[in-house]
Amino acid sequence: YLEALELDPGFAPARFNLANLYNMQGRNEEAEAQLLAVLERRPGDGEACYSLGLLVAEMGRFDEAVDWLRRAVRGLPGRARARYNLALALREAGREEDALVELAAAERLDPRDPQIVHARAELHAGRGEWDEVRAAAARLAELAPGSPVVADLLRRAAAAGR
Repeated sequence: YLEALELDPGFAPARFNLANLYNMQGRNEEAEAQLLAVLERRPGDGEACYSLGLLVAEMGRFDEAVDWLRRAVRGLPGRARARYNLALALREAGREEDALVELAAAERLDPRDPQIVHARAELHAGRGEWDEVRAAAARLAELAPGSPVVADLLRRAAAAGR
């Protein structure tokens, strides 16, 4: 990848692959530098913003992850996973209401993704909103029949006395 970048410093695929390699090696600062280099040449690139958002979230920088993932959502408007990951970063940043809004948007884009429904259920459970948890569990049962997650959600709702 380094040789490819010597030949063509603007070759984004090599930078993405190098960033991924650095990340797998635990060299996240170097991975971040590669993604930032992509964005220097291609500001607003949805893929680069998405990758950078995931990377900084992995590094525990959730407020910054929210910023990058919001940019990714703008650059990748139809990608449910970008909104899902934005919601997770928002939750970690303590912004649960905003996270629920993004999960609803992600679910509209991909209503068959059980991870999105599960994340919504967990957010509601953390807030003690058991009717919403039961509704999400019912939807999850449709998407992933026999999933132990459904039984766990319903058990927790019952234990909460609702």
